[in-house]
Amino acid sequence: MIEQELNRKNIQIPFPQRELWLKNPEVLAQALQPNLESAAPLPTVVASGEGLKPKTGIKVTKNSTLRVLLRKVSYFENCTNAQLRVLIEQGYRQFYGPDQIIFRENESGESFYVILSGQVEVFSQKLNRQIATLGVGDFFGEISLLTGAPRTATMRVLEATTLFVVDRQALQKLLQNYKALAEEIAKSLSQRQQVLEELGLAQISPSDMIEDDPFIWIRRRIQTLFGI
Repeated sequence: MIEQELNRKNIQIPFPQRELWLKNPEVLAQALQPNLESAAPLPTVVASGEGLKPKTGIKVTKNSTLRVLLRKVSYFENCTNAQLRVLIEQGYRQFYGPDQIIFRENESGESFYVILSGQVEVFSQKLNRQIATLGVGDFFGEISLLTGAPRTATMRVLEATTLFVVDRQALQKLLQNYKALAEEIAKSLSQRQQVLEELGLAQISPSDMIEDDPFIWIRRRIQTLFGI
């Protein structure tokens, strides 16, 4: 909370800098390995009654690796550590077994997901074919959550999979605390052709540019959905 308040008031803390020269870095790396493997688990929600155990994959620590993965989501790549911490503290892990459906095409979007382990299939019911396969570190579902648009594909689990979930409530808390971030997200969304096509905003006539500019439409949509 102190760090968030300092960042909000643009107060920077100068940290001392030191240069360390290591004669045997490989020995140090081996010594640190057990600590990485014993990282504390995140809060867990089991999606099925069986309580599936996640496969061995990337090691996730609540304040480091997740922060890196969330920065891979283009709309959050410029977030500060304090802003990302809001999402991390509000988010949770969720397990899915093989062939489980995460969500279906045309459903409303209440969450977005980052894959921590396993694989997920992107399937288009409209085209009746598989579009892509997503793996560790990939993310999905953010466009529907941010804009309120229906899901454009069905997401099905191919193997035991662990997801990090950020729901509407967590994102709303972030945007209400950092209103300028909503502007940056709207700008990023409006610059992606794929997003514009999914939202039906790819073709805009010059006469409608001021009123129906994608950036204005998306910004207004985010403000309405998240009450900012």
